[in-house]
Parts: sequence; C-alpha cells; structure tokens
Amino acid sequence: MMQDEDEIALSYWRLAEELSVREIALLILGHDPEKFEGAGRQSTGQRGYKALVNSLSAAVRRESVLSRRVYLRLYSNNPDGTEDDPPILDIDETKIEIESLITWLKSRGHTTGFFFEGASSVEPYLDPKNERYPPKLAAVVKAWLAAGDAPTSQPPKQQIIKWLRENAVHFGLTDDDGKPMDTAIESIATVANWAPKGGAPKTKIEPPPALPKPSPAKPKAAVQKRSFLEDLDSEAPF
Repeated sequence: MMQDEDEIALSYWRLAEELSVREIALLILGHDPEKFEGAGRQSTGQRGYKALVNSLSAAVRRESVLSRRVYLRLYSNNPDGTEDDPPILDIDETKIEIESLITWLKSRGHTTGFFFEGASSVEPYLDPKNERYPPKLAAVVKAWLAAGDAPTSQPPKQQIIKWLRENAVHFGLTDDDGKPMDTAIESIATVANWAPKGGAPKTKIEPPPALPKPSPAKPKAAVQKRSFLEDLDSEAPF
C-alpha cells in the first residue's frame, strides 16, 4: 500500500536528531508541525496540546531530557513586566534530543504514537524483518535461551540440538526434503553450548552433616597424696 503525500512528509520528521518542544507536542498528537508554521498556520489549540507542552517544558527544566534551552524575557516587550520576572521557556527555540525524549516517554508509560511507530521491541539481529537478519546467529541465541529456560538431566549441548532440530525450519536449517541439517545444527549447538567439557549438568553437592561436638572431659579425681612418714609402719618389725 502506497503512502500518501502527507504520510511521506510526516515520515521525514523521523530523521531529526532534535526537535523543538512545540514540534514534539504536535507530532505526538499526530500532526505535521509544518502545517502550524507561517502566516497561514493552523491553530495549536488541539486537545492535549497544552498538557504536552507543559509536561515537555517541565522535563526540560528538571533536566529529565537532554536539551538546548532558550528562554524568553517578556519584560522587554511587556510594560507591566520587570527584570525580576522568571524567564519563560521558548518552546519554539528550545530543542530536545530525540533519543533522550524517547527514553523519557517510556519512563512516563507512553510507548505509542509518532516516536514509536515502526519500532520493534525485538533485538534487530533477532528480527526476521531486518535486512541484516542473520538466521544462524538468531538460532544460536534462541536455542541458548530455550535450553536455559527448561533445564533437563541432558547435557546442555544435547538440549540445544534437540531444540534446534524441532525448530530447524524457522532458521533455514532444513534441506530440500525438509529434514534438519545435522552438520549445521551441530555447528550451531557447539557455539551455543555453555558446557563445552561435556557431561551431565552438575547437581549441587550437599555438605556432609556436622559431626557432634565432643563432650567436655570430666575432671580427673584428685589423688590424695600421702606423706613419706605416713608410709612407714608405726611399729618396728623387731
């Protein structure tokens, strides 16, 4: 399906690395900021526009986003104003860096709309729609994840091979007859294997029970000493 001119024109805004507060608010609302510029521009009184501008301006002031801030000094054109009046953020000249804007939007729970259209939550090397998608690398990663999520008594490599054989068709690992290509699967399993030394998964060895502590030794009975004189007979034998 071909895009119309408005959709194409709107898509060019995605090339920008930074945009003004005003432009961002309009894009989030789904409007082309170009239509709101110049003498014949449309009104910016769109529902939600003021709330977005206030939120984005606060994020700039709190440094929640990376930005180049520009302030207005209304006292110069306002007869009732003074130099003590706080400056007002210029929403046309203040620019916000887009990557930090997207991070901030996510932190606020906003993950839809202009700045998220076409974005994928899948890593690019795991996304078959990506023009640089590498099926064998994806097979390595997904087999590793699958084997780790459902551990069995089998060695890790055997778990990985089993999963790859069951899912071979999704990664171009089948021959013309639709049979799994064992050589390729073996090679991928070797890369994904986290226990190259082989053997069954190690089980946790429980420490032996502690030996009972020996009872404290009883003190030996005191031996009564006898004096030399007490050992002599009281009477002489003759």
